[in-house]
Amino acid sequence: MRHWTAIYIFTCISGAYKVGFLALLPALYGLHVIDIGAVGWIGSLFIAAMIAGALLIERSGERLSSLSWLRTGVVVSLIATPVLYASFTGGSIPGIALAFILMGLSAGFTQASLNAVTGAITIEDERFSTFAQLAMLKDVMRIIMPILIGFLAVRGFLGASILVFVAFTAVGGVALRWFPKRDRRPSPADRAGEPLRTNKAFRAASITEFFDGFASSTLFVFVPLIFLVRGYAIDDSIYLQAMIFIGYLVGRWTIAALATRSNGWRALGIAELGMALCIVLLLAVESYAVLVVVCILLGIFTRGTSPVIKALAINALTDRNLKRGTAIYSIIGDVGAMSGQFVFGLLVAYVAVQAPFVLSALVAISLAAYCLGTMPTWKRSS
Repeated sequence: MRHWTAIYIFTCISGAYKVGFLALLPALYGLHVIDIGAVGWIGSLFIAAMIAGALLIERSGERLSSLSWLRTGVVVSLIATPVLYASFTGGSIPGIALAFILMGLSAGFTQASLNAVTGAITIEDERFSTFAQLAMLKDVMRIIMPILIGFLAVRGFLGASILVFVAFTAVGGVALRWFPKRDRRPSPADRAGEPLRTNKAFRAASITEFFDGFASSTLFVFVPLIFLVRGYAIDDSIYLQAMIFIGYLVGRWTIAALATRSNGWRALGIAELGMALCIVLLLAVESYAVLVVVCILLGIFTRGTSPVIKALAINALTDRNLKRGTAIYSIIGDVGAMSGQFVFGLLVAYVAVQAPFVLSALVAISLAAYCLGTMPTWKRSS
C-alpha cells in the first residue's frame, strides 16, 4: 500500500514539474521577461532535457534502480529552483534556460521511472484504468499549476511560485522512503519476448505516441497566446486554459473507458477526430460562452489518449524488456512533444499564432486515419 502511496505522490510531482514549468513560459512572456520566440525554444530545451533523462535511464539498464533515479531527480530539482529564482530576478535568459534544462532532467527521471514501476506491478487488464487514474492525478496538477502561476504572475509575485516547486520536491524527498527499494526482476522462466526493434505492437504504439505528442502535448502552452491576440484579458485567457485542463480530467476517464469496453485503437481514432474538430471550432468561434465548452471538449479529446497509448505500449512488453521499453517509449513521446514545441514556436514567431493549431488539426486527422483505417487486423484487436 505504501508503494502505491509513493507512486501517487510522485505522479503529482511529475505533473507539477512538467506542467508547472511549461506554464511559466506564457507568464514570463506576459511580464516581458522573455520574447514570444523564447517561449518556443526554452520549452524545447525543457522537453529535450526530459528526453535526455529518459535516455540515461535506458542506457543504464539494470545498473541503477528506479529509486536511484528518483533520488537523482529530487537533487537536480533542488538545484534548479534557486537557479531559476536568481535568473528571474536578475533578468538572465541563459540562467532561465539552464533552470528549465535542470528541471527537465528531473522530470525525465521521474516520468520514466514511474512508467516502469507502474507497468511492472499492474496486470494487463487493469492498465487502461490504472494509467487513466494516474493521468488524472497529473491533470489535477495541470489545473492547479497554471492557475496558481497565472494568479501570482498577474499580481507581480511570480518569484514566489518557485517556492511551490520547492515544496513539491520536499514532499518527494519524504515519499522516497515508501518507494520500492528494488525494481521487479524477471524470473528465469520469463520469456525474453520479441525484440523491441521488430515488435509491431510496440512500434505501432510508439508511432502513435510520437504524433499524438507532436500534435497535442504542448499545444496548451500556445492556447493563451491565441486568446491574448484576440484581445482577451490575461485572467480570461487563464480561465479558458483551465477549462482545457478540466477536460483533461474528464477525458482520461472517458477515453480509457471507451478503450476498455470496445477497442483501444478505435478509441484513439475517435479521440483524434474529435480533437481536430475542436481545434477548428477554437479558431472559428467568437462567443466566449461557446469557447468555454469547446475548450472542455478539446481537453477531453487531446489528452484522454495518453493512458490508452501507454497501456497499449506496455501490453506489448514483457518483464525482461519492460524498463528499457518504457524508457524508449518516454523518449519517443518526448521527442514528439519537443518537435511540436519547436515547430509551433517557429510558426508563432514567423507565420501566425493560428498556424500551430492548423498543423495540429491536420496531424490529428492523419493519426485518426492511421488508427481507424490503415491498422492491420492484429492492431485492431489489441
